[in-house]
Amino acid sequence: MNRVVGIHGSHNLVERSLDLVHSLVSRCLNGDEAAWEELVRSTPGRSTDSATVHGSGAEAQDLTQEVFLRVFRTLKTFRSAEGSFGTWLARVARNLLIDHYRRTVRNA
Repeated sequence: MNRVVGIHGSHNLVERSLDLVHSLVSRCLNGDEAAWEELVRSTPGRSTDSATVHGSGAEAQDLTQEVFLRVFRTLKTFRSAEGSFGTWLARVARNLLIDHYRRTVRNA
């Protein structure tokens, strides 16, 4: 019986988390700056950790900042019905890092 409650409890936690992200994205799209700050703070680090792998400390910070600038500019393209915000953010970060790599190789 406790296992069922535990599973049910974690399911509710996931739903609340998804509702929170959906609410934050909606508020961001309506110009709520506090929602943007909360969305950035609540973003899982794994989505932007790859920036650290691809550069020095300063370069990694620049790439991470670029990821969030791109997210800010393209947030209206996020579709919660098609996947999680974390997955979408990881895709944005991956694409930015690919672009960065191509520029780096081309300029080398």
